[in-house]
Amino acid sequence: MLRLLLLFAGIMLMINGCNGLLTGTFGTQKLRSLTLAEATTGVGDADFVQITDAEPGALPMTVQSGSQQVLMYPLVASGTSAAAVRSNPVTVSVIAWVAVDDGTPPAIDQEVRGFIETPKGVGDRIPNWATQGIALHSPVTYLHMGERPADRRWLLLMLIGGAALAILPQLYHHHRRTAS
Repeated sequence: MLRLLLLFAGIMLMINGCNGLLTGTFGTQKLRSLTLAEATTGVGDADFVQITDAEPGALPMTVQSGSQQVLMYPLVASGTSAAAVRSNPVTVSVIAWVAVDDGTPPAIDQEVRGFIETPKGVGDRIPNWATQGIALHSPVTYLHMGERPADRRWLLLMLIGGAALAILPQLYHHHRRTAS
């Protein structure tokens, strides 16, 4: 029974490592640079994106997402001041967000890069930035700031470790069986 559990765990590690290597090299987790206008119309199948001409545009709104708080920032064109947005309302369809674990908000990089991912448990509780001159345009794309794909070395280690975990107990069992 233990051999089958180790075999199953090894196969799962191999699948995850191989999947991560393939999507990171050829697929959706390869960094794609987009302008804000391109991201507004949709990011396609991209998972890991950098929006080159955007910055967080208004004061962040805090939303409860499960057991943690999430700070959400609407993304506007670079150089757009908060005063300009209040006097001339802007339509936004990309929201950057970061998780707040210990009550202190993390520093937001000027580089807008991360995974396309909706915060868990937020659903339709999108903040209302209308008082700050920002209207949301559907469909809204959520960008989890600061997240990066797993390092290739770890993915390769998962693939090789999974193969070892799946094969070595089988070889040991086969060796004990043929020795007797």
